[in-house]
Amino acid sequence: MKNPQSLISKFNGLVNKTADISANINNKLFMENKVPRSNKNFHIFKFTIFSLIWAFSCFPRYLSAQPICHFQFKKETINAIRNSQARSILSPAGMAVDSHGILYICDDSGSRIISINPNGVVKNYAGTFGQNGLADGKANSAKFNRPIGIAIDDHDTVFIADAGNNAVRMIANGVVKTLYHDAGDSEETINLYFPKAIVVDAHRNLFISNVNTISKLSKNVIAIFSGNRSDKCLGLCETISRDGNAKNAMFHSVDGMFLNKKGEIIVADSEDNQIRKVSPDGTVSTIAGFLGKRGYQDGNVLIAQFSAPTDVVQGADESIYVADMGNHVIRKISTDGSVTTFAGSMLNIEIKDGFRAQAGFSRPSRMAIDSIGNIYITESYSGKIRKIDKEGNVKTVADIDNVH
Repeated sequence: MKNPQSLISKFNGLVNKTADISANINNKLFMENKVPRSNKNFHIFKFTIFSLIWAFSCFPRYLSAQPICHFQFKKETINAIRNSQARSILSPAGMAVDSHGILYICDDSGSRIISINPNGVVKNYAGTFGQNGLADGKANSAKFNRPIGIAIDDHDTVFIADAGNNAVRMIANGVVKTLYHDAGDSEETINLYFPKAIVVDAHRNLFISNVNTISKLSKNVIAIFSGNRSDKCLGLCETISRDGNAKNAMFHSVDGMFLNKKGEIIVADSEDNQIRKVSPDGTVSTIAGFLGKRGYQDGNVLIAQFSAPTDVVQGADESIYVADMGNHVIRKISTDGSVTTFAGSMLNIEIKDGFRAQAGFSRPSRMAIDSIGNIYITESYSGKIRKIDKEGNVKTVADIDNVH
């Protein structure tokens, strides 16, 4: 960027509905900074303000077929918005399941890790509720700053993408240790910025979402594994996603990842509304979704559409399940190349338990799958943890707002 102190958000004007564009603006600026559920008026005010900004600044250009609208904000302004909202909300983020069936959940803005055992007992696992920081040591005294991504290896060691600290943390035997921390303060010096997702392979190599790339942390050395970050915009300006080899491929926003038994990383590229695949050599290909186009359409992967997909898991039959956050549903990509709505309905965004289509989700954001095929989903706005069992029954298993 010519001015590294500014963040430029670009919005594609070639979408079908005005509502989609105003929602895109809203999500672009606040995707990782949810509004306090206790302050609905502020939510409405914020959405209205940005809708009006778009209406007066961009809509005339939309009508004249000029596809791109630019917004400029001071970097300090964006950081202030992030910090003020992060202090006032609770937000369940990434999840993982260990070999004993214990579910571990990152409480993004609570700056802690929560566990839920198979009997449904919820407790604070690591970190101190509401206290941000970077401190190693015993789990109950360690500090995190916006933990968002989580992975668990075959030995039940827990790894955390500590986004606010630009760090990767490890929890083993009740002790927290920092594996990597990037203290760089500029685009030129930083190697790990706001990591939101993490996966671990059998050799304890860690793959971490890093701006619009995926980095690999191995033996305390971090390097870009797949993706090109030549634009140096830290993922907060427009990038052009493209498939290709590890050096030439590009992502827009790697929000969720899943490492399968073949060594492939399935990626939810939320800003481009696509599901991507990274081969063991770093080659990137698109599985489903239209580049940059939000929508809701089932069918063949060539025509299917998503709206801000934020996470993925893969079942034993290699079907991929997608948290389609913008559409408030869980989608399924089958091995025959078809995309279907697996659970939830756009007609019912009220939080409701029930069988698949009768159930309702509200902004499903992160997912995990256990060894027998149960799928767990976090709802970042409601604070609820949902479960879809093997038969397709959806139920609410916990509400982390009630854990302090």
